[in-house]
Amino acid sequence: MGWFSKKKETIEIVSPVEGDVIPITQVPDEVFAGKMMGDGFAVNPTNGEIVAPVTGKVTFIADTKHGIGLTSDTGVELIIHMGIDTVNLKGEPFDVKVNLNEKVQAGTPLVSIDLNAVKKADLNPVIIIAITNFTDLGKKLDLQTGLIKAGNKVATLS
Repeated sequence: MGWFSKKKETIEIVSPVEGDVIPITQVPDEVFAGKMMGDGFAVNPTNGEIVAPVTGKVTFIADTKHGIGLTSDTGVELIIHMGIDTVNLKGEPFDVKVNLNEKVQAGTPLVSIDLNAVKKADLNPVIIIAITNFTDLGKKLDLQTGLIKAGNKVATLS
């Protein structure tokens, strides 16, 4: 296997938004909390500026703009799901700053969300990061919970 084996590689993930980081199991949505979309974490946002948590490529943008998929240069596939039941807002509070297949660096602005519009609709604005190929990676997620700034390291996969 050698020194450069992917199994030994530690992958850093930065917070996609400023706020309070919680384990994915505390998300008030059973699909995410039950890790059906993969392991990960969530952030209760203090602002609506969402940045890329990894360096890689934009692989998915939901028609309703509430979800973005990324594949990192290290092979991590993840979904950034913005809010719970925000699909019902039909894209209104979301301003997507990137295009499908665009290369992004960790920290690149992806989306601006009008958090007030989400809250006025009586919806939870929690930002969820689900690593959809977590099991295939064969790695452990080490998460730093609590308050964090966007772009700061929040988790490692090792």
